[in-house]
Amino acid sequence: MNAFKPDLRVVLDYIDGNVAADLSREELARVAGFSTSHFSVLFREAIGVPAHRDVMRRRVSHAMRLIVSSDARLCEVAQAVGFADHSHMARCMRRLTGKTPAAYAAATQPGARRASISSSCAPQSIRRRA
Repeated sequence: MNAFKPDLRVVLDYIDGNVAADLSREELARVAGFSTSHFSVLFREAIGVPAHRDVMRRRVSHAMRLIVSSDARLCEVAQAVGFADHSHMARCMRRLTGKTPAAYAAATQPGARRASISSSCAPQSIRRRA
């Protein structure tokens, strides 16, 4: 496990910097410089959860920050942080926080209206609030 510690920060920074990308175990293992199976064991020992679960946790955390700091629709937030769609983000967020994105948005921004699902939710850059 000691051999993994210096590489862990690199992997975690990579996840945070590429949260919207398809972050497979193979990709993360390559970044860490280990085989996939060895990486999985070391990551779980160091962090306490499998790499995929940590990626989902970080995506939810990034989504929560975007919900508070931008005017983006929830489907745009989901795309910006790497979820397959709004419902995938909602399931993960509810599992981790007990709240759906819409409930979180309502609790943190009373009176704000957001379209949660839209047929025209094409990827766009998200503008942060001033």
